[in-house]
Amino acid sequence: MIRMADVQRFAGQSRIDISIAIQEVVLTIVLQRIYTSPLQDRLAFKGSTALRKLVFGASGRFSEALDFAVLSADHELVQLELEELLVSDSDDEVSVRLVRSDVAGPGTMQATFQFDSPIGTGGFELDVISSERPVLLGAVHQPPVTQSYFVGLGFPLAEVLAVRPCEMAAEKLCAIHRRSDNQNPKDLWDLWKWFAVAPPLEADIFRGLWPARLWRDEVTWRGVGWFEGLQARHFNWDRLRPLVPGGLVNPEQIVTDLKARLRLWIDDDPDGILADCGDRRFRGRAEVDQRIETARRLLLGQ
Repeated sequence: MIRMADVQRFAGQSRIDISIAIQEVVLTIVLQRIYTSPLQDRLAFKGSTALRKLVFGASGRFSEALDFAVLSADHELVQLELEELLVSDSDDEVSVRLVRSDVAGPGTMQATFQFDSPIGTGGFELDVISSERPVLLGAVHQPPVTQSYFVGLGFPLAEVLAVRPCEMAAEKLCAIHRRSDNQNPKDLWDLWKWFAVAPPLEADIFRGLWPARLWRDEVTWRGVGWFEGLQARHFNWDRLRPLVPGGLVNPEQIVTDLKARLRLWIDDDPDGILADCGDRRFRGRAEVDQRIETARRLLLGQ
């Protein structure tokens, strides 16, 4: 098990509270448990923690949740096996206890866990969606981005099967669209950070993919101008600062940068997908399927 001195050093380097550093390390150990188990090919890692661990590395914001998409049809069995894996005894010295587990929607499980370890205690959340809300571009094996505390773990980290970063970014824009009135700026920060590191090809794929994701999620489009109407003052940035290395957050810059990136095309709807979101009164699915197929071809270089 990693030494407390290594965790304290990592917390100092990242300029974060020690409790957040402990949680970061434990979530890495929990991921190692999952992706060295029989579940490793049936769960695709996604969401904010996935972006930090697989894309942003040390510059990413910290998160207390593990998000997965089930890749097989037996999603209920996979969710139960995942819960059992997390709470079972393990030689990694992290003890996990289930606090609660709920069904949040069709095939979606949300759970809260507490952990105990030689470096400290804490908790994390789990969100697992079923194959009924499929991953659009497939999952790929990705190595975690190296962080300073890895050397103290005492084992090589396994590759993680994960949703492609451009699809995770598209989900972030959909989340901003869906939850823009909840005052939490985490999705704005994640999307802003992703644009800072995204290759041009992935940014192009993201542009075509997000309407398909919104349509598949059966969310009604807010209409022309919805993103331009967002203002930094609408969000509680104090909730974000403890989770960003050094607490360095510039709300106005984040919103301004995102609007500059998106305003030229975000309201474009040449094939009517956005207008059909949440309604599906006309052809819809054919256009959505074409968007997804185009994104796949771009990823494969065809």
